[in-house]
Amino acid sequence: MQDSKNRPGPSTSLTVEALGPFKFYQSADGHRLTTDSVLLVDFVLEPDNARSFDRVADFGAGTGAIALLIAAKERSARFTCFEIDPSLAGLARRNIEENGLESRVEVAEGDLRTRCLEYPAGAFSLVVSNPPYVKKGAGRVSPVPERAVARSEQMCPLSDLIESAAHLIGARGRAAFVYPARRLDEMLAELGRAGLRALRLRFVYTRGGKEAKLFMVEAGRAGEMKVEEPVFL
Repeated sequence: MQDSKNRPGPSTSLTVEALGPFKFYQSADGHRLTTDSVLLVDFVLEPDNARSFDRVADFGAGTGAIALLIAAKERSARFTCFEIDPSLAGLARRNIEENGLESRVEVAEGDLRTRCLEYPAGAFSLVVSNPPYVKKGAGRVSPVPERAVARSEQMCPLSDLIESAAHLIGARGRAAFVYPARRLDEMLAELGRAGLRALRLRFVYTRGGKEAKLFMVEAGRAGEMKVEEPVFL
């Protein structure tokens, strides 16, 4: 059984809903599942991608939604959810337990930069992340702690996130991210510094919008980049 010591207390207001075949709990007024995470899962599981994953790591996993969504389709895969916020890690554990996934999904609570080093290089075939979009010191920080950590790089800058992903995927794995289009140059630069290169790139547009809102990228050690058909919301 997963350790339940960090489950949310009784004063926490939760909603429960269906997430694929699973029952899914999340905060009513804190960090919640977004369309961006769903888009990332669809990107990773694209049928034309034609790859399966045996070990998957989710950086900044929140309540574990991405792991649950991938687990519903990758039935033999095992998952590690890296989450620094205790209340979110507790909710992830609850979602794992409620759906009987303890043998397949674990929560690594704490700073992912140190927790990742507990695993050997190349231990995972896939790292996924919907990381904070706002650079530390830029923009307004939410007064809700869960949202502040999820949306702003207070705990882990992009460079450290990618270095950690590069360690876990080793020579053959892949890392996939969803990120604001305005920070594409930073993402590509940091991938290069970590010895990775973009292999698949897909932009996300809002209907009627003239500029891309987001992009999704899958990176690895070798190969040529393919810019795929965009997504329109």
